Amino acid sequence: PCVDLPIFLHQPGMERNTSQMAHLLTFIRLNWISFTLATLGLIALVSLWPQEGLPSLPGNDKSHHLIAYAVLMFPLALRKPDHWISIGFLFVAYGGLIELIQPYVNRSGEWLDLVADSAGLLCGLILAQLADRYFPAVPTGEQLERTNQNRGRGLSPENPNR
Repeated sequence: PCVDLPIFLHQPGMERNTSQMAHLLTFIRLNWISFTLATLGLIALVSLWPQEGLPSLPGNDKSHHLIAYAVLMFPLALRKPDHWISIGFLFVAYGGLIELIQPYVNRSGEWLDLVADSAGLLCGLILAQLADRYFPAVPTGEQLERTNQNRGRGLSPENPNR
């Protein structure tokens, strides 16, 4: 199999599914900025839209905040670009700013929503770490080419500067 999953998770056909998951996660890693910007926009739209215009969804307000901010953090934590932790703290500030703006658009701003946002960010981080552990990135064509070039010069993929 592609990954070393705990024994209780192994099922027939699992190898194909883990490979598909690894490719999906690699796609998210490569396109993390697009996913993050789309999620930021969707959070702002839904959070600042007047309440009476929103459809009813299962769950409660706090669970919606938790899920939205977990989705926001997941691509960032999966890719881990430079200063990714600082960006995560900016996401907390973004949630706080939305809570401050909400009373001006006929919504109620609640500081417990910011707690749910922060919990969601932490959940997104934990899920990304688990995904990284069990579904490592699939090398892209450019990465494979670079690895092959390094091997031709006697350099190992783990230490290309050797």
